[in-house]
Amino acid sequence: MEEFKKVDNDGGDAWKTYRKRMITLIDCTVVFACVWGLVAVCETKSRKAFGDFLKTVLSGKSEVVEPLKKIVPELPERGSVFDWVFDVKEMKWVGWLDTVEPQQIKAGSAVESLVIQTLDSVRYTYVLNHCIRHQQKLLFCGPTGTTGAYGVAAATIAGHSRAGLARSTSCTRSHSCHFSRLQ
Repeated sequence: MEEFKKVDNDGGDAWKTYRKRMITLIDCTVVFACVWGLVAVCETKSRKAFGDFLKTVLSGKSEVVEPLKKIVPELPERGSVFDWVFDVKEMKWVGWLDTVEPQQIKAGSAVESLVIQTLDSVRYTYVLNHCIRHQQKLLFCGPTGTTGAYGVAAATIAGHSRAGLARSTSCTRSHSCHFSRLQ
């Protein structure tokens, strides 16, 4: 993050630009963390409603919550809160698929060797790479075919041998198992 190197606090234009960019970065990082730390742990059927509520609160249009500090740039109106990631270099919200190169599949590739890039795989790979980089433990769970295998394959390809996969594990079952051990 070279663009955030130390700038002298001389009150000049460079300082004002730096301060504005840092505030934007912090605000949008907190929103991103709320989406993936709060909304993501909701049951699947609750995510849209909670995501819509979060957008309403952040835009200051909620009748239930007093308006908060205005977040600039705002989360885009279209799509869900899960469709966006904050691009630090561009200082704006971008779609997940805009963060990766389009997948090229070579002619003649064996079908069983393909790992198809999807919106979910791009999102989960981002989260997986972040957790690996910061040595955080992570559990992907969900019904068969919901990117768990992709995440483990991506981690294995990247050389992280401690990745594992529990097949057909629902979030509710994982939570129950985890919390039963804490009691």
